[in-house]
Amino acid sequence: MNRSKRVLIVIVVVSFALAAGRFAPQAVSELRPVRVRPPRLLEPVGQPVVRAKAALEYASFTDLRNETGRPLPILHIAPEGKSAEKGAVLVELDAGALLDERDQQIFLLKKAQAQLAAAEASFVAEREEAAEMIELAGKGIEVAEGALRVFAGDGGEHELQLRAIESEIALGERRLVVAAGHEQLISERIRANEAPRSQLEEAKLASFEAKIQLELAKTRLLFLSKSVYEQKTSELRLAIEQKKLELIRARHKLSTAEAAGEAAIMVERANYELESNRFKRLEEQIAACKIYAPEAGIVVYPARAPRVGSQVGALERGAIARERQVLLRIAEKGRLKLDVRVSLALAQKLSPGQDVKVRFDALDDRVFNGRIVTIGVISPPRPPVQARVTIRPDDPDGQLRVGMTASVDFDSSKTTGR
Repeated sequence: MNRSKRVLIVIVVVSFALAAGRFAPQAVSELRPVRVRPPRLLEPVGQPVVRAKAALEYASFTDLRNETGRPLPILHIAPEGKSAEKGAVLVELDAGALLDERDQQIFLLKKAQAQLAAAEASFVAEREEAAEMIELAGKGIEVAEGALRVFAGDGGEHELQLRAIESEIALGERRLVVAAGHEQLISERIRANEAPRSQLEEAKLASFEAKIQLELAKTRLLFLSKSVYEQKTSELRLAIEQKKLELIRARHKLSTAEAAGEAAIMVERANYELESNRFKRLEEQIAACKIYAPEAGIVVYPARAPRVGSQVGALERGAIARERQVLLRIAEKGRLKLDVRVSLALAQKLSPGQDVKVRFDALDDRVFNGRIVTIGVISPPRPPVQARVTIRPDDPDGQLRVGMTASVDFDSSKTTGR
């Protein structure tokens, strides 16, 4: 029995070996590479209709950026695809550092305001003081000029003094005449032995006294009319010049105080405006930490938007929003488009405003109407040159969604070119 099993195993092995040798060439031939034909973007559907493929996109976007002027962490960001109403908060950035700066800036602003008020008050006080000095100097000049007039003017003090001395001289001359006559009379009476000689001595003494008083009066008149007058008038004129100098100094002080005060006020006002502008800028930056929807639409992240460039990045809580970085885009509801690449030859047969038929794979190839909006040439790195045709499909029932694949039928016979 064991021998029978061994024979059966040998027969099976030989049968498998023969089968492998028989079918081996056929298996090798089946391993030859198969040439796969790439899918065609343009597919003739029966002349003159040409069909092209494209994916549905949003037609327009409004960029929402970080306008705070500095990198800030994200506290909240609306999820992509959210339907946003106008005025809704879509992004909130961390304004903690800005709020601290604002508190410090409030102190600096109040300090600058106080310094400006102090400069203005000091300017007013110094100007008033200088004005009072000018007024006092003017009055001093009037007083000095009045004193000169009182002394040297007609009917003044000097003239009265001269008249008094002249009267004294006239009186002295009269006294001298009287004394001389009395002396002569006494001399005659002595010669007639009618009077003692002692009376003659008294008469001579009276005449001498009268003569001395007359000479003194004449000397005082000469001194008063020349030396005293010149000295007194010089002193009074000097006092006038001193008051005029005080007036000049007071006016100079006023002009200096005005120039210095205006310069100080200008500096403090510039400093106040600088601090005020910094405060306003901080207020604007704090306000910019909340980004609102400018209009109703759909939230789209920059990484999903067409032709984004280097804006792709993780937008989530805690991420750093760079200065002027596009954080979100708001796509207008109901405005969708298809960007279809076609050959330049076909593009030359199309024109904006031309009607097209659009079928969507997800909607069981339901036919939608559409219109060509724009046609532009694409310059690829390598030939051939292509054109981009932008189509706006109608969506009466609101069934279209971004990302749906569509087939567009172009009827190239409806126009002869643009």
